[in-house]
Amino acid sequence: MIGLRLFGDDQGFEAAYYEANDRRKFVQRRTFMFLGIITYALFGFLDPLMGGDTASVLIGIRVVTVILMSYLWAKFAKATGHQTREFYLFVYSTTITASILTMIVCASGPAADYYPFAIGVIQIFGGGLVVPQFRTMAITCIAAYTGFWLTVGYGETSLLSLYASGFLLTVTTLSVIVGSYARESLERDQKRKEYQLANARDEALRMGEAAIKANEAKNHMLANISHELRTPMNAILGFSEAMKLELYGKIEQPKYREYIADIHRSGGILLSNINDLLDLARIEAGKMGWHETVFEVADAMQTAAKASTSTLFNETIRIVWTDESGGARMRGDYDRLCQAMINLLNNAGKFSPPGGTIGLTFTRAGNDWAIRVVDEGCGIPEKDLQRIREPFAQVGPDGYSAAKGGLGLGLAITGEIMRRLDGEIVIDSVLDFGTTVTLALPAHRIIDEPQRLIA
Repeated sequence: MIGLRLFGDDQGFEAAYYEANDRRKFVQRRTFMFLGIITYALFGFLDPLMGGDTASVLIGIRVVTVILMSYLWAKFAKATGHQTREFYLFVYSTTITASILTMIVCASGPAADYYPFAIGVIQIFGGGLVVPQFRTMAITCIAAYTGFWLTVGYGETSLLSLYASGFLLTVTTLSVIVGSYARESLERDQKRKEYQLANARDEALRMGEAAIKANEAKNHMLANISHELRTPMNAILGFSEAMKLELYGKIEQPKYREYIADIHRSGGILLSNINDLLDLARIEAGKMGWHETVFEVADAMQTAAKASTSTLFNETIRIVWTDESGGARMRGDYDRLCQAMINLLNNAGKFSPPGGTIGLTFTRAGNDWAIRVVDEGCGIPEKDLQRIREPFAQVGPDGYSAAKGGLGLGLAITGEIMRRLDGEIVIDSVLDFGTTVTLALPAHRIIDEPQRLIA
């Protein structure tokens, strides 16, 4: 293919370009082909004036040509494939060129000197208005240029007119071919970018669909595994709790009691991790449970503090909670707020030194409210403050966080809980001095008037 050799495009792009180019220019081509018929017919008024003795011959040629051009225009207008349309356009251009060349050979009188200029006019008209494909335009121009020099000697064209017409036709042929090539190069470049963008978009869509399916499969797997693990883990916790409390008799060996306490503590950590995995799967599936009620924030703080105290790695760490709101109530999901505070308290406990204190405070923050968890631990590097919000992200010196247990899901789950509460998490940390994590709650979530008793 001429287009393939000249422009270096593959077959897929070549077909896409020609189809798009044909659709975009079809109306323009059809319109100017029709105008070409009208213009060619109107120039017939010059035949009796300039044709001399050959006027009738020139008129006859023009009439036949107009009929052929009209037929080809009608076929072009009804054609559907770009190759068929380009074929009719090529035959249409060739018919006009052959008609003019025949007139040059047959004409006598002034027509013999003036009609050769029509070849250049046809090329300009075709290249600038009908705008065929480059290969069609190039073949037509070269054929017209060659035909002119092969036939002009058989007519009565004067030497002066021959020089003028030949010069004009040479310049026109070169200009139209170069201009047509440049135009199609620019059009192809634009189409090539669109083609590449479309391929990239399709690939991105395919990858997105694959990622969605993979994520759904992962969530399904997490949910199944978590459910399968929770049943035996609940049994382990229940039996170890019964043994720890010595419900069915004394356990004489102190070491056994220590082992039982370790089993219970480890089981609690593992159950917490399983629950976090389940919550993450629900969040990503958009199925996180949520039940809103009105409750006292102090009650949720007390529940969270007690639950976290039982799972601290070091029993010398204290959790001190303070309600500075005077008993304000909140509209939200009680269990989820407790879960958010427990996640923060557990994280604080991992990094707090033995004998340290973790503060849990509910207070006003300007026009809004805040629940703050403050620890005296090692702090978090500034570069990691954003990363720790992501699922499975863990930070700390020498894998300290990972060594303390957990999957790194607490902050990610807490972030989703805060999003549901129309709030946000704010983390401030100073290395070697500790970390403050704030659950910023909007004012419309808090009811700060005392709860009235209904008689």
